[in-house]
Amino acid sequence: MNSIAITIKEANSFNIVKFEQNETMNIKKESLSCQTIDDCPVSTHNIILDKFENVTINKQDEIGFDKIWIDDTNSLSVQKNEHRQIRKNYSKLRKPILYSPYHILLFVAKTKQNKDGLFCLIYDGLLYCIAINKYNKIIFYDSLSLVSDDIAEPPIDEKITKKLEAMIENFYTQNNSSFVEYIQIYKNSNVDNITNSISVQNNLKIDTKILPIDIHQTIYNIVSKSMTNINYDTKPNYKVLKTTILIVVLMGGLYYAYQNGYFKKIQIDSLKNITLGSFKTINTDKIKNYIPDINTDKIRNYISNINTFEDISQTIFDTKVSQEQYNNIIKNRTKRHFDMISKDIYLDKFYLSKNNAKLYATLLYKESFSFVLKDKLKMYYKKVYSTKIKKYKNNFKTSIICKEKKAENYYVDRIKNKQKTTSKMKSIVSDIFPLGTKIKIKTQKKKKKLFLKTYIKNVVEFYSLIDKLNEKKLNIQYPIIFKKQQNNIEVKFYVE
Repeated sequence: MNSIAITIKEANSFNIVKFEQNETMNIKKESLSCQTIDDCPVSTHNIILDKFENVTINKQDEIGFDKIWIDDTNSLSVQKNEHRQIRKNYSKLRKPILYSPYHILLFVAKTKQNKDGLFCLIYDGLLYCIAINKYNKIIFYDSLSLVSDDIAEPPIDEKITKKLEAMIENFYTQNNSSFVEYIQIYKNSNVDNITNSISVQNNLKIDTKILPIDIHQTIYNIVSKSMTNINYDTKPNYKVLKTTILIVVLMGGLYYAYQNGYFKKIQIDSLKNITLGSFKTINTDKIKNYIPDINTDKIRNYISNINTFEDISQTIFDTKVSQEQYNNIIKNRTKRHFDMISKDIYLDKFYLSKNNAKLYATLLYKESFSFVLKDKLKMYYKKVYSTKIKKYKNNFKTSIICKEKKAENYYVDRIKNKQKTTSKMKSIVSDIFPLGTKIKIKTQKKKKKLFLKTYIKNVVEFYSLIDKLNEKKLNIQYPIIFKKQQNNIEVKFYVE
């Protein structure tokens, strides 16, 4: 009889649920508890839920890190020394399988029909959060400690509220094609601790739910459904990738032959030799010797900025425009949204991405959105809807989501508009933007850009800033975020 013992830390002890499957395929559950890991029983398979506080998700560079696969797409990178220490802590359990809170969150998020949410889990004094895209890839993650010895520490509700608001702000600076439409916070249903008293649903301007979760059962479901490999160090199958690389290499060899006039006539006299033209025979065993001689400078320059499918599809489906035209398109699109807002609607926040938009609004009347604004927005987006309209003092609060822009997309002709260095751009931006503008150099899709946060009195000033960027041959880039402050408007966006 095989057994799986799932151990999680709860307060100052370890809580274990042992799952056993008998000959009739029935599952028997047994709950145990132990004070130290050395006291815990050993089963056929031993699974430990560790906190994994210092990890990087989907890290490209693996030097100095061990990779733990969450599923076939997502992975955790842990520093080798830290990973070694974690495994040592549980060595009594004979090579235990290590799981993280991110395994649980990804499993939960993948089951949702609407994946545009922020999924959070409270475990062992920490709050973990992730967001995924439609391909189930983690595009955002963060964590927060809920435990502190500081007497002046704010109440837990206030602490979680502020952190979640900061997470959402950070999410939008990193992603220009996704939204957070709702938040779900999961708590272990078997634990009775301080987090049972949290109630942040009414503190946030976004739909928020606090839900129970049986962590032991969820981990068992992950294992039993093989959504993660039980040998967690095993990498996903890369046969497709290897085949693609082989095809590219062969195409490179054929391209070289074509450039040198070898395609006048092709004859294959055996499986070993290919005759190109009437005078040249290439042994297939030596074709690799031809490939390194290809001058790839032009190819390298062409693909240097293509890192994702989105970048590739852009060059195929989007319309190429000049730098100035691109900025003016963004300016006109922004202006169009603000012009739609009637006097009975007050914008608190406005997020504008390449294909979507989201408006946090205060409505004078409950029908302000459905009667007027919705029809206007549907002229430009395929999908327009609002979250639940909530009563707020004498007004109403809601979030308006617009998806799948109808207008075509554009990209800048980089051949005519050579990209400036980030230091040069930073110097130019400092000269033309208002005092107090914060400028950071950030890497987005392996491209270095400037991330700006500035303040304006009205949106007309924003249009003037775009005109100044045009004069300096700089591009504004999505996402663009407007947030109403007490005396001004905070604006965040990228420049390249």
